[in-house]
Amino acid sequence: MRNISICLSLTITLLAGGTAAAHAAAPAWHGVWRGTIGTSKVQVCLQHTDYQDFGAYYYMRHLQIIRLEAPDKPAGKDLATWTEGDASAPSAQNPQWHVTAVKNGHLDGTWTGNGKSLPIALTSVAMDKDSDDQPCGSMAFSLPRFTKPAVTTKPAKVDGIAYTRVVADIDKAFSDSSFETFQLLGTSPAIRRINAELYKDVPKDAGHADYFQCSMDALAQGWNGSRTSEIKPETLTPGFMVVADSESWDCGGAHPDANTSYQTWDLRKGTKIDVYGLLTGSALARTVHDKGTANEYSEITYTAPFKAMILRAFPAADADCKDAVETTETWNARLTASGMAFTPELPHVAAGCVDDAVIPFAKLQPYLTPDGKALVAAFQAEVKGRK
Repeated sequence: MRNISICLSLTITLLAGGTAAAHAAAPAWHGVWRGTIGTSKVQVCLQHTDYQDFGAYYYMRHLQIIRLEAPDKPAGKDLATWTEGDASAPSAQNPQWHVTAVKNGHLDGTWTGNGKSLPIALTSVAMDKDSDDQPCGSMAFSLPRFTKPAVTTKPAKVDGIAYTRVVADIDKAFSDSSFETFQLLGTSPAIRRINAELYKDVPKDAGHADYFQCSMDALAQGWNGSRTSEIKPETLTPGFMVVADSESWDCGGAHPDANTSYQTWDLRKGTKIDVYGLLTGSALARTVHDKGTANEYSEITYTAPFKAMILRAFPAADADCKDAVETTETWNARLTASGMAFTPELPHVAAGCVDDAVIPFAKLQPYLTPDGKALVAAFQAEVKGRK
């Protein structure tokens, strides 16, 4: 999932009179363009906004995003020259674009760099109406970069039990991105249901590839984004499985972000176990939002005594981490060999403070429902029997 991630930023208004795909108020150059620099085929996007103009392009032979920037000028100011790379600190080595005409859906100019001078000849590319105001984030600009990833499998083991890693070999154009999941061995209806769930996010096409959508979202804001996803079994026994789903992304927001979520499975039934449902009302309260809809979710609020027990179990931390951990309201729970682990959900600035507070099952007993006690006992028995 990774390699070149490039910021895009362009300030330029060209000669009037073109018909590039753009909304009514946009300059003539606003849109997606296809053509050549010299004899090399390129795809180009130029985007106008009220606060900033920027753009990007790539050569069809290697598909890597190259940013375009202009000197620090007001957005929309007429300019005929802009720079590849950082325009705030232009260098004699930075190639320059010099536009000479935008007319009737054609953009002409000259590219200079590395002691060479090459003609630019571009033709506008049609976009979906929904993309008119964000050509750099459009499918029209990015689709030629997408190649359906090949999927490879590799044998692996955890806790002495074999499973199969599933890795998407993402094209080098998105070498900063990656995707991996896994499959359980076996053909029972329960295992087939679980494997289908684990496989559903494997990139299939441009419309079903999270890293590709992330790239487009970032390009719409002037960046080439990246997304990594790794789904793997953290605990695996004959009857239970705890899955860790780790993601990191940089899709054009204020900063990169990352998150790890967990699911606990009953392998005999092929269903997810509601870990919070194992605990009584003396530990937590649950509020269901948007019940009965596709957006249904539960908000978990821990009681003061139970949260105090979580905080006592959290590893020693410095003052800043201690404050971040004590003030967070969200603790994600999962089963581990040592007990029930609670992981705080923290803001990006406190990401380094994320750790597990593990409450041993013995201390957890007073807070477990009768069904929770039975399930935990079964889980403990299988974990102790691991190789």
